[in-house]
Amino acid sequence: MTTKNFASQLLILLTLVFLISCEGDQGPAGPEGPTGSMGADGAPGADGTDGADRGNGYLILTGNITNEEASEIIATETGSNTHTILVRNTTNLTSLTFEGLENVVYVEINNNENLEQLSFPNLKNSYESISISTNAKLTEVDLSQLEEGFRISISDHELLNTLDLSSLKNMTRAIEIYRNDVLQVVSIPELISSSGISIYDNDNLESISASKLVTANGRLSVFNNINLSTLELSSLENTRELSVFGENKMEVIDFPKLNNITGNVSIRNTVTLKTVRLPLYTGSENIRLEIENNTLLTEVSTGALTKIDRLNIDNNPILVTIPTLSSLTGEISAFTITENPSIQQIDMSKITTISTCIIRENESLSSISFSGLGTIGNRLDIRFNTMLSSIDLSSLVSLGAGVSNPTFRFADNALTGLSMPNLQSFKDLNVTEDALATFNLAAATTFEDIRVDSAVQLTTVNVSSATDFLNIDMDTPGGIATAAIDNIISSLVAKNPPITGTKVTLRGVASTQAETDAQTLRDNGNDITFRN
Repeated sequence: MTTKNFASQLLILLTLVFLISCEGDQGPAGPEGPTGSMGADGAPGADGTDGADRGNGYLILTGNITNEEASEIIATETGSNTHTILVRNTTNLTSLTFEGLENVVYVEINNNENLEQLSFPNLKNSYESISISTNAKLTEVDLSQLEEGFRISISDHELLNTLDLSSLKNMTRAIEIYRNDVLQVVSIPELISSSGISIYDNDNLESISASKLVTANGRLSVFNNINLSTLELSSLENTRELSVFGENKMEVIDFPKLNNITGNVSIRNTVTLKTVRLPLYTGSENIRLEIENNTLLTEVSTGALTKIDRLNIDNNPILVTIPTLSSLTGEISAFTITENPSIQQIDMSKITTISTCIIRENESLSSISFSGLGTIGNRLDIRFNTMLSSIDLSSLVSLGAGVSNPTFRFADNALTGLSMPNLQSFKDLNVTEDALATFNLAAATTFEDIRVDSAVQLTTVNVSSATDFLNIDMDTPGGIATAAIDNIISSLVAKNPPITGTKVTLRGVASTQAETDAQTLRDNGNDITFRN
């Protein structure tokens, strides 16, 4: 129906209604008046909203579609209803622009062999995932207006050199950027929070910057970016895990506001890194700190850190000191320091409990202080520290309590004396120290086996409290002084009730009294042997 016909019919209808409403008794008909002129047509009404303008839910582009065909489809089939975009395996597309989209749920742009430019110039929100990968000729990705995202993954591009995430503020899940061969800069200047960030295997990446980032609730991982020299995360306060490893060109890792890490910190396999500064929060009790295989690392500072679950410092050739150790308190599950040839001292005097302690092959290490340590759980292994002459274990009471097969070894250090004067119980203890001359376990009452070997003579041995044990083996190459043998045997024979079922082997010359006491012990069911 035309607008003109509609207006004419409406005028006739209104006239009839008026005439009917005013009709009284019918009078004589009057003369016919002249015909009036037709009124002007009314203005046309506004067009209604066309449902098709809101677009289809899904948009799929694939095969040999051209730029022109793609532009036409995007213009006619996308709109506010569009939530999923799939562009896969195209052969002719070189440029894609999605002008009208402000919100999407899922985007996948993968395996498009000639695609060079990709732009979402108005996109503000992504609610599930944006995945852009394996587009061989892609050089530019424009997500410049994106503010809120769920997950972004950009990977496996040989030519990508421009990535614009300049408005991104918050990510529900992770940002992943990896294996983009020529990408030099990753800058996310407005980012405040993200569940995680993983940036790795980008061969020409030189700079990563997210200077407003405060929180990364998941893993913050940067590794194997061989030309990376700048990591700018100066506002970072909270993360669950921090991992920086593999070859890069960074000399300093410094997160001045980082005060809360709830999981692991791993700095490893670097070749240029010299300084690590992590002012960690005092109460981060579940941290596992790994500092491993860093060729030029000289300084590790963790500020106020006092609690830690695991600490592993391994193969850092020129690392001299670790100041944070002296601040650690309480309990540690595992403590390992191995193959650090420049470390000279270990001070962990405030630690009270360690489950596993391994200190090995630290060539310059001269002293260890565990002066507050009361309990070691299942392993104590201190070996091959060729300059180690002093260990303070003066508060140690228990080794391996309740553990079926604990291991406790001292070997090939430079110890001249080993004293654990308050140690009361353990299972097995093995000591092989060429320079060892004094050995003190004055409080040890309960154990299974003690084995001591030294290349020099043991002049002082104190096991005076031993009552419940199976074996004392000191058939040591350097032998034992006669006075020391006398002290061992006299303390054993004096036990009341008499001990029985034990074996004692000592190398050295026993006095006449020691021979007599040894026979008494044999008569009570003990195996006592002197070797010359």
